[in-house]
Amino acid sequence: MKVLKDKIFRTVATFLAACGVSTYFTACYGMPVNFDTSTDFKFHVVGDANGDGAKTNLGGIEISSSVAMEKSHTRADGKALLSTQYSGPNISFEIKDVDGPENGSFKTKTYTLPDGFCLDDTIEIELEPGTDEN
Repeated sequence: MKVLKDKIFRTVATFLAACGVSTYFTACYGMPVNFDTSTDFKFHVVGDANGDGAKTNLGGIEISSSVAMEKSHTRADGKALLSTQYSGPNISFEIKDVDGPENGSFKTKTYTLPDGFCLDDTIEIELEPGTDEN
């Protein structure tokens, strides 16, 4: 019975010591800094795929930026999310049709964030039919 009490006491003492050490480091050095400075931009891309004047959601559209680590592609509902490392003014995005004629052909478009853009807003993009060659 004494051995069991000693084990329980040592376990509780170890736990309390660990809590004390973490409290000590937090008190001395503060909370850890969050180095994730990425900003997510929401996109919705539409276009007139068959020339009848009706705008439809476009899937297979590539969205990229010089401040983004990766490229993003729109889903079938025309929506995409692009994570960037910088959220200041004058960010430009390139919106490019990369799926070929599958959802229609569209010209590449460059979009620059306007002044006063709210990060909660979705960036609405309308692509023009055609190809980059014409």
